[in-house]
Amino acid sequence: MSEPLCDSQHCATRWPLPDVDLTDLTLFSQGFPHSVFTQLRQSGGTLYHPVTPLTPDNEGFWVFTRYQDIVLLARDIDTFSSHRGGDRAGGGTMIEDLLCAAGSGTVLI
Repeated sequence: MSEPLCDSQHCATRWPLPDVDLTDLTLFSQGFPHSVFTQLRQSGGTLYHPVTPLTPDNEGFWVFTRYQDIVLLARDIDTFSSHRGGDRAGGGTMIEDLLCAAGSGTVLI
């Protein structure tokens, strides 16, 4: 990719569900919030989640909700890898419950 599709700060202003914070684990406490992700898919599928009090390191993150987009991402690990993590030590993904045995190439769905 030569240029970003959207500046992340600008894209964060277009987050369609201002009362939904995907980093708030209580959202998932009663099971997967299918209705939330249905709304996100209907709002464009590829969105930037804004910074909230719960987002790690005071950073937002990209949210991909459509199967066809996720397949393309999974096939292009050079472009869509978080292992470099920008300025973050240890990479750019925070998944606290990821098993220690999981490593490079693990796809989370």
